[in-house]
Amino acid sequence: MTLNRLLVEREKTTLVSIERTNPNKEVIQEAKETVLEGSKKVPAMLHNGPFAIASPVYEIYPIFLGMPKPTETAEDKVQGNLLNASDPYFDLNQLESIPFADEIFALWSGYRSCLTIDPVTNQLYRLKGINFLEDIYDTAVIRVNDRPDHTWIEGGQFLANARYEKSYSAKFNRVLRSEGIEPVMECVGFYKYPYQYKGKKLATSIIKVLGDTRLDELFYALEAKFFFTFAETSLLKHSEEKYRKWLGNYRQKASSLYHDLGFITGRLKRLMDRNNQSWSDNPERTNAHLGNVVIYRQDEDYLGVGLVDFDASCDLRDSTKSELEQQQKAEKKFFLGSVFSKPISMRKIKKISDRPIINKELRLSFGTGFQVGYKSKKRTINNLVESYRLTEMIDILNNPARYV
Repeated sequence: MTLNRLLVEREKTTLVSIERTNPNKEVIQEAKETVLEGSKKVPAMLHNGPFAIASPVYEIYPIFLGMPKPTETAEDKVQGNLLNASDPYFDLNQLESIPFADEIFALWSGYRSCLTIDPVTNQLYRLKGINFLEDIYDTAVIRVNDRPDHTWIEGGQFLANARYEKSYSAKFNRVLRSEGIEPVMECVGFYKYPYQYKGKKLATSIIKVLGDTRLDELFYALEAKFFFTFAETSLLKHSEEKYRKWLGNYRQKASSLYHDLGFITGRLKRLMDRNNQSWSDNPERTNAHLGNVVIYRQDEDYLGVGLVDFDASCDLRDSTKSELEQQQKAEKKFFLGSVFSKPISMRKIKKISDRPIINKELRLSFGTGFQVGYKSKKRTINNLVESYRLTEMIDILNNPARYV
């Protein structure tokens, strides 16, 4: 089995050019006032922006409250397979036939971002903070969550945060490269909008990425596949001996992979801490969680693991040594708690279940691996794991009779 660029199937969306598709002259004028920063590194397909999500409504169904997704059937729950869909998640031929000026196919990447691909270079790009308009034809309506202690743009971001992310991700990338690790993300530009809230400008980050599958969604997909599919498998119904043999085989391989992914993640977090950088600036609102760990296809033989989301990072320019260490300690604690939680920032993935499915045994293996990795004294660091180990897990789930 060859793994796709995304390991879990995502919902599709479309980016449209505000300037070229909007009938409102005032909106068109605002779009013309948007500045593209970093044009030399931004692919040509994104030069005709700014773009907006064509259907900005993003519904996260209450899947963890025991309420089914409206269109989901019992058959969907059992048969639905999120893992490494057989069809390519982008049809490159179809994508190349679309005029760059008007619309671009994309996939959801959280409620405020999307993922697309440059068909010229086959490079992936993530547009972060692209979904802040309630209606793409009326830019006067921006979704805002304004609280006494914190204000954020729902589906968007402030330019200041976008600049933080570029600066602090670049700092961590230099550390990674010094260790011989290719960074999973690089901020290459921004759309700087004329839109403001309380004097603070909005922006969309344009980020070159190696992949975008988050560990929380991969774990959820694997564990949901295990839970639902094998309740209906005849192999398990008619032979307890075969079931036990299959289960032992699966547990051994899955636990080992989870542990090693945790080990790598712990090593990366320790690398960040050792170089006097934090993931966040507030222990109550931290970016240190399983949803900000990306797993991606490095090449045909290996998967890579990387950390993302640096829009609130800090270092010794922002905090004292003691304050920074306290923040890092809080992040480590919060991250370990997230290992046993439902997906923190659920990406829009297909045919999701209506209940939380968490394999505590496997999550414990990951958490243990994280602790071991964080404390490791090894001089060298490696962020790669053999891809055959994941393909074997998927094959065990899809073809149980082969493994008894």
